[in-house]
Amino acid sequence: MTLKTPASSADIVQASTHSSRKVVDIIAVIEGISFQTNILALNAAVSNTATAATAMSQRVRERQSAVDQFKV
Repeated sequence: MTLKTPASSADIVQASTHSSRKVVDIIAVIEGISFQTNILALNAAVSNTATAATAMSQRVRERQSAVDQFKV
């Protein structure tokens, strides 16, 4: 029967440090994607608001035009 030599404390710390760095890198990528997604959502909201304001202005002009037709 052969026994495996247990890893030294230094090896365990080194492996843990390496794994921690990988986790930090993955979290940074996720945060970057999250930030970009939030910016895209904000841009979409601003665009929708501008479109709604334009449509509302058009409706006001149309109604004013209809009212103007009945003025004496």
